[in-house]
Amino acid sequence: MKKAYQTYIFLFVVFLLGGCSTKVNKLPNRTFHNTTTRFNVLFNGNLSLQEGIEQIQDAYVHDFDSILPLYVYPKDTNESAAIKALMVRATEKGEKAIRRHSMYIKKEERNKFIDEAYMLIGKSQMYILNFAKANEMFEYVARAYKKKPEGKIAQLWHAKSLLNEHDNQEAYDRLKKLHEDKDFPKNALFELHKTTAHYHLKEGDYQKAIESLQSSLKFQKKKQEKIKINYTIANLYDANKDFSSGQSYYQEVLKLKPHYEMMLNSKLKLALGSAKNGLNSKEELKSLLKKAPSGNQKAKILIALAEVSLKNKEMKSAQNYASKAVSEATENKIKSKAYLLLGDYYYDNKAYAEAKVYYDSTLQTSDPSVGNFESISERRNNLGRLVANQLIISREDSLLRLSQMSEGQRREHIEAQIEKNKKLALEKEEKEKIAALQKADDVPSSSNITASINNKGNWYFENPSTMLFGEKEFKKIWDDRKLEDHWRRKDKSSNAFSDIGSDTEISEENIENIEAYLKDIPLDETSKQASYKKIIDAHYDLGIVYSEKLSEAQLAIDKGFDPVVSDYDTSSKAAPSAYFCYRLYKELNAPSKAETYKMFLLQKYPHSEYAAIVKDPEYFSKKQQAQNMVRPAYEKAYNYYINKDYAASLGVLSETQNKYDLADIAPKFLLLKAYNFKETFNKAGFESALKNITTNYPKSEQADLANQLLKKSNKFFAVQKPKKVGFLPSDTMFNFSDSTDFFLAYAFTNSNDSLIKSFVESSEQFLKKEADWSFLTVDFVSYQVGQYIVLFKVFKSANQINDCRQKINQQPFALAQSLQTKMSFPITQENLEQMIVSKSLTRYNTLQNKVYSK
Repeated sequence: MKKAYQTYIFLFVVFLLGGCSTKVNKLPNRTFHNTTTRFNVLFNGNLSLQEGIEQIQDAYVHDFDSILPLYVYPKDTNESAAIKALMVRATEKGEKAIRRHSMYIKKEERNKFIDEAYMLIGKSQMYILNFAKANEMFEYVARAYKKKPEGKIAQLWHAKSLLNEHDNQEAYDRLKKLHEDKDFPKNALFELHKTTAHYHLKEGDYQKAIESLQSSLKFQKKKQEKIKINYTIANLYDANKDFSSGQSYYQEVLKLKPHYEMMLNSKLKLALGSAKNGLNSKEELKSLLKKAPSGNQKAKILIALAEVSLKNKEMKSAQNYASKAVSEATENKIKSKAYLLLGDYYYDNKAYAEAKVYYDSTLQTSDPSVGNFESISERRNNLGRLVANQLIISREDSLLRLSQMSEGQRREHIEAQIEKNKKLALEKEEKEKIAALQKADDVPSSSNITASINNKGNWYFENPSTMLFGEKEFKKIWDDRKLEDHWRRKDKSSNAFSDIGSDTEISEENIENIEAYLKDIPLDETSKQASYKKIIDAHYDLGIVYSEKLSEAQLAIDKGFDPVVSDYDTSSKAAPSAYFCYRLYKELNAPSKAETYKMFLLQKYPHSEYAAIVKDPEYFSKKQQAQNMVRPAYEKAYNYYINKDYAASLGVLSETQNKYDLADIAPKFLLLKAYNFKETFNKAGFESALKNITTNYPKSEQADLANQLLKKSNKFFAVQKPKKVGFLPSDTMFNFSDSTDFFLAYAFTNSNDSLIKSFVESSEQFLKKEADWSFLTVDFVSYQVGQYIVLFKVFKSANQINDCRQKINQQPFALAQSLQTKMSFPITQENLEQMIVSKSLTRYNTLQNKVYSK
């Protein structure tokens, strides 16, 4: 017996030793390597992989107010050293299995568990975000096991990896092929549909994601997966505003008896869905509230009660529940939701002052990285502008009314108010003590804020006690928020001076000092005008905020623009305010009211751009077309000026001014004309152009320079003019002096650009052939519409011109007759400029005949 036992032991050892080889395809070898791979190496590797996945999921904080992710992955490669170590261990186990136990013989893998080793490496690498290595493993298995279930599952995991890598389209192409594959393994159909839903979620297509998740439920029996999928489907229906369809899925979640947090959020969603469908679910929520533990869970129920109360228009209840939610919550995110709930409610009901208060709180407790932070911040800032403008108007109105009283009346009024404020302050302090004892954490009274803002009869100084005690109450309720928000003011028209832009504050020691109140009252005319300007600017900005930021056309008119038109019709803001009223009433389809403001503009500001707009709706498009012509003309004139061709430059400038409305570019034209006049020693033209800028365009960029140049005018023109020749006509418009620079001018009437250009081109050809006149150049300038002056330049004397003129007139290209010109004459550059500007062609021709015929 002992000998037989020894024989069995010997044979077993031989069997094991023979099975160790990976190069021999025999049953002992396959059995050994399959067994070792599966139950030793891969078993330990998969344990590490699963433990790492569980740690990733445990570390993730689910936001049940958002759509839950179908898959949870690390945020980055450094999320957890422990998780990374587990995934690295899993990778090492997979590599060990391949290295020691792969039996790749005759182009076929004989170890049936090696594909799992490659998949283990791929999965663990994907969870440490090494997608390149993961994709390499998945692609290998998909290729090596192409026609087997293992290969198709590898393709599915490759699609998952691509989705993590944000290569959505490539992932979808692979998923689509897998859906079309009739042989896709049934045990992986749940993951296929779930991964497809994951793709649709990344693409933002919630309806298709719902359809894929509904399909996935057919292939899943695990309770926890079914809970999560049902809850996600319900969430997606809510996101699509289809609250009715989501209700049954929340009910299904509850039937599966989920953990407490999932159960609680499902019941909350059911209650809110019922409220949105017109059903009252407050009793159910109250019942839930009694059983809820203190803290964030209770706060969520209170927020749900606040939402239902708002839906039922029970404002006081909503405030109370939201306030208690803030008190219960330990997470800022939950507090922020309570504040935002009330902020949006007030905003939707156009109670903008209260809305600003709650948006302030929302931002104080929100994470700036949250998606809606910027939009809430922008909305809060717009409302801040609105409230600030309202305070300015209220303050300045109060100050102006005080300025109309006698000194005795002012003092008497303020003394009476101080006594009243002292009483209010004592009452308020007592209430604060009681509130502190009760640990009340109430929110501001909204009705007081709105009533005070809308009540124009309230005096600015009516409640200065808020200046002294506001900070204490503010900190009690809102912790260390910025005092500048003034959330607990009882009367928003009665705020600290710092709220409304004054440099003066009423400090605690000055709260009963009359002089502190009197300091900013405008008693002289300059101060009053400054106060009026603040009111005008505040009304105008109110109009802008209401119309452009809040899309409240009627409020923009009533609170902003119309008061400017009605009460301050001579101010600089009157014309634009009237135009806004006209435009807004057009949008409101009130043509008769729009006509009122149109007539105001046409009668009061007939030459304004606003009047031009209401007369011609295409004014701006025409203006733009004109600008498109004006700018090239300016550049052409400027180039002439740079090249010292001042006559041509002035000609272009004058022609453009006659044809187009230069509008904003007019100062540039005038300044260039002035520079041209300076170079041609035309003091009158120089000063006239500059004065035009300073008078008609005082706020332009060129105005300061024009003033400086005017001051230096005498210095520029102090040079002695050259002596005039013997005979001078009595007309002194033109300067007939000894000059070495003359042009031969041909004046053409009833012509056009093409004929003139033809004449110029023929003239240039003539000059090239004639050696005596090859030094000349030809150009032309516009005199008036349809009239041009062609110039041959430059001659050294007027006498030299006659010979050239005779030669030109003998040429066949001379188009003088066909162009209906009867004038050709010598002219200097200075006289040419003067002639074009003054439109005195005939006059000059008469004078030059008297001079140059001598």
